[in-house]
Amino acid sequence: MKTDRWCLFACLLLIVGVSAYDSFRCATDSEVLAEIELNPVARCVLDAGGVPLLIGAKSFGVGVVVGVLGELWHADYAHRWTVLVAVTFSQALLLGHYAINSLL
Repeated sequence: MKTDRWCLFACLLLIVGVSAYDSFRCATDSEVLAEIELNPVARCVLDAGGVPLLIGAKSFGVGVVVGVLGELWHADYAHRWTVLVAVTFSQALLLGHYAINSLL
């Protein structure tokens, strides 16, 4: 049972850490972000309120994800590992994207 909590903690740390780095990159690339952003939802948010609204929306979304994951653990949901691995894997892919682009 303790191993479960440590795995949850490690995954949440990765999810929040990658999200923080993504927000940092949004702030540092703010002048060109509207031109290079590929996500249509993010483009819509950028058009509506700029980079501050995008960072706020991303932060809110990560808060919701972390809260839902915590509730899945608390409720002992049968498929919590599937959800956790899917979210962690998607954040790891984003981190890999940033790593590859920094090498180019």
